[in-house]
Amino acid sequence: MKFTNLAALASATALLSACAGFTSPPPLSVPQTESAPASAGTTLEVEALPPGEEGIPVSIDLASPTPAASVDENGVPSVPAAMPNPYLANAQPVSESVQKLFDRALEFHRDKNWPEAELAWQELALAAPRLSGPLLNLGIVYEATERPELAENSYKKAIQTNSLNVNAYNQLAILKRKQGKFAEAETLYTQALRVWPDHPESHRNIAILYDLYMGKLEQALAHYQRYNQLEEEPDRALKGWIRDLQRRLDINS
Repeated sequence: MKFTNLAALASATALLSACAGFTSPPPLSVPQTESAPASAGTTLEVEALPPGEEGIPVSIDLASPTPAASVDENGVPSVPAAMPNPYLANAQPVSESVQKLFDRALEFHRDKNWPEAELAWQELALAAPRLSGPLLNLGIVYEATERPELAENSYKKAIQTNSLNVNAYNQLAILKRKQGKFAEAETLYTQALRVWPDHPESHRNIAILYDLYMGKLEQALAHYQRYNQLEEEPDRALKGWIRDLQRRLDINS
């Protein structure tokens, strides 16, 4: 799945509020990257609710080597249909003044003018305290300027503001992974997949976490395969990761 470009994100910002409180679009900078498996020789650009939360769909069984799939009348497995993103599906318009603040912050952010972007996101967060997007993007600014504690707090506030913001879970999980806190990163990715079981970046990121950092190869394969199913265009590098992991699993069996 290819990332939406920043111009497209800007045009989508009229939709910033959720039914249970306001929300906002995905991170406005290109999401951080998780490294590809070393054997693949490349990288892919990528970028949570507690278990049992009422109204949140259940993710696939993470202990299963492959996602559950239905079969047709000939017994051929079908690819599970992708669910819509609940974060974007529950959006409502925002005021013109909030839109202008957003556009201003976005311009600074795209230019990597971090001091001005920080002030602009802070202003927007104060003007629209029920929006999670400004908090998420403020966290990205803090990370870009090497202030991980502030980034973590900002990501957590984004999740508290809108628990459907799967991007906030992912940004926080990536930060935790960088700190070597793999179990915490795993929990955050799992929470994101409870919010949206078909979030492509969560599948890719947790697969890489399992593959490279936690040695949970069967779980990694399941998530690589589901991510591959969700891709809009074929990805040769990803197919290479899957083949390599299948080979390693065969060797270890």
